[in-house]
Amino acid sequence: TASTRVSRREIDRMLDIDGVARMTYVVTRGEGAAEHILAIGNYVRLPRWDTAEVAFFVDDAYHGRGLGTVLLERLAAYAKQQRILTIVATVRPENRPMLEVFRKSGFEPHIVWDEGVMQVELPATPSEKALAEAEAREKIATAASLDPFFRPQSIAVVGIDPHGLGRRVFEQLIRGGFSGPVYPVHPHARSIAAVRAFPSLAEIPDEVELAILAVPAEQLPAEIDACAAARVRVVLVLSAGFEETDAETEQRSAALLDKIRAHGMRMVGPNCIGLLNTAPDISLNATVLPDPVQPGRIAVLTQSGALGAAALDYLQAADLGISMFVNVGDKTDVSGNDLLQYWEEDPSTDLILVYLESFGNPRKFARIARRAARRKPVVAIKSGRIAAGIPQTDSGAYATEALFRQAGIIRAESLEESFEIATLLTRQPLPAGNRVAVVTNTAGLAGLCVDAGEAHGLAFPRLSPATLETCRSLLPRGVGRDTPLNPGLEAQPEHYATAVQHVLDDPAVDAVIVVHVPMGETRQREVAEALGQTVSEAEARTSPAKPVLLCVLHQDRTASGHGGLTTSLPVFRFPEAAARALAHAARYAAWLGRPPGEVAELDQVDAQAARRVIETALDGHGPTQLDRAASRELLAAAGLAMSEAAEAVEEADETSVIVRMAEDPSFGPLIGFGLSGAVAEVLHDRAFCITPLSRTDAQDLVRSIRGFPLLQGNHAAADLTALEDLLLRVSWLIEECPEISALELQPVSVRTAGRGVVIRGGRVSARPLRPGAGPASG
Repeated sequence: TASTRVSRREIDRMLDIDGVARMTYVVTRGEGAAEHILAIGNYVRLPRWDTAEVAFFVDDAYHGRGLGTVLLERLAAYAKQQRILTIVATVRPENRPMLEVFRKSGFEPHIVWDEGVMQVELPATPSEKALAEAEAREKIATAASLDPFFRPQSIAVVGIDPHGLGRRVFEQLIRGGFSGPVYPVHPHARSIAAVRAFPSLAEIPDEVELAILAVPAEQLPAEIDACAAARVRVVLVLSAGFEETDAETEQRSAALLDKIRAHGMRMVGPNCIGLLNTAPDISLNATVLPDPVQPGRIAVLTQSGALGAAALDYLQAADLGISMFVNVGDKTDVSGNDLLQYWEEDPSTDLILVYLESFGNPRKFARIARRAARRKPVVAIKSGRIAAGIPQTDSGAYATEALFRQAGIIRAESLEESFEIATLLTRQPLPAGNRVAVVTNTAGLAGLCVDAGEAHGLAFPRLSPATLETCRSLLPRGVGRDTPLNPGLEAQPEHYATAVQHVLDDPAVDAVIVVHVPMGETRQREVAEALGQTVSEAEARTSPAKPVLLCVLHQDRTASGHGGLTTSLPVFRFPEAAARALAHAARYAAWLGRPPGEVAELDQVDAQAARRVIETALDGHGPTQLDRAASRELLAAAGLAMSEAAEAVEEADETSVIVRMAEDPSFGPLIGFGLSGAVAEVLHDRAFCITPLSRTDAQDLVRSIRGFPLLQGNHAAADLTALEDLLLRVSWLIEECPEISALELQPVSVRTAGRGVVIRGGRVSARPLRPGAGPASG
């Protein structure tokens, strides 16, 4: 309703929130005396406890900016955590902008005319359309906010001491040929490196998009205020002094972030070594690194500055070019999630290489990475045991593995392995399958290659009779199972080329590894050139194209790049490395070949019944373990039946498994699965997935344990469909009832196909939620 005056009582009622029955979000800009409110959105719970009424106000000057949509999404997500299922609103018919917000939100509103106003009703749970639209808006906004970092029209460098980081970055910008003006800022100097200097940002006559700050940490707040006054859009902070973990430093970092957000700016750093963009129309090298960087198609993200410098150096030595590089340092503002969204759409980037020490928001990272990996490979290196200097829990190590697997991220165990994968993926197509042939002039190395490949999931089938017959006439020496073809120690380039040509034409082969040891008169460069020509000709007649990998031992150690070989083929020093990289590529190709997983719509589930069980169990109590009757009732609400009495007896044709929930402080709930029994416990044969599970996730989880062949059985396979359905229902239950702190179903007897599963035992624990807690908060 319209009003010329708002009473203090009305204001207090709007802002008197308890986080359960009443909640308000306020959008502000600026800080201190300059802070002003742009929009308000709140909900008030109605007597119908699962329904809340929402109201919004957006400053007239900020209509059409999407603030109403953002507030609706935030309120709906928060309301769902508080067990609110339906949101209602009353809108005056002339308020068409707000009606459009509801109509275009993707929440599928129901709008009716009621006594001169429009009554809007919509579910608090967003539809797939709403989620997709929200993600699209976020991606567009994120890309727009980061673009001035990589394509700035002008740059100012603040804090240029003779031997400091600012001076080094300034000289790199000039030496690298940045396409726009670079303004040095120094309170006393008239010029820096023959470029006119300005005493402050305010004195620069033109607008500055990117400011690079290399001042002491205590001066940063004042410099950021100066950037805001000069209408600078983004800042790159090289300054250190934020890396410690004491409370004072954390407060300083939080205050810095608040200031950045209050001014509507973005920040990379602090405590970083810079960023670069090798695009010829930009030529931006805003790093402290002394050497020029070769342009290419790989985007690199690191948290560690030293590791970033080493990675760039190695990539250059391996003849792998860079499109963009960012060292996020303390990642106070711009994070890996932001950069993944930016590079997902970047036409100059074909592969993303990231080194992560910690996840700021793992669930969000998983959603973004899953989408980005559908567009281009994402190769990640993350320590499984250490994050930001703190040993991870067992669940954290499992969670990292699960996150990467579900999101289609290629996980490398080392820097060297990440570069091997990048070498392959940037030079050859993905294989259509995991079937590999080896062509070599030494049987011993062929055996090493086969052993390594089989250990990583590659298959080495027999070649077709026609291919074998042709190759025997050319290459009389066969090795092993007639798969590795041996042209002899002194084989000539044309022998390799002919053998590879025939193997690539064989329908039983998806990829070829050529292992060559230079002997006698054979020169490795000629072999590489002959193979490159053969592969090019094969690509013209074979669809899909098949990758060919070259392993050359005894390469010229004095040569730069990949052993001094000028070839389009990926070159490896050892056959095990080639097999390992190819196995990663085959698994990624298989992941791409599956349809994107969606959270399943389940029948015979009752969310209200599940919540009643939890609320009854927690009524007036702290953390508690549900008794068997309550556990059975809770599982029944998820469409699962637990046997009346605890039983450990199973029939001869049943396989006993365990399903449990683990809760990680960073990743949230995980679903663990494995065989039940002493041997499985000793071997730690467990696999985990992050909730919520899609059908694809459930299938992968069942098949990812080492004991999966036991579920397939010697005579009759287990009912995998029923087992996967059980996992999906447990995932649904955990998402609907975030109070669940522990859940274990053991033993679960999996019967033969078509006969279902039997839950013979289980226990569930729950604890009260603090306001706003729950899986959806990710």
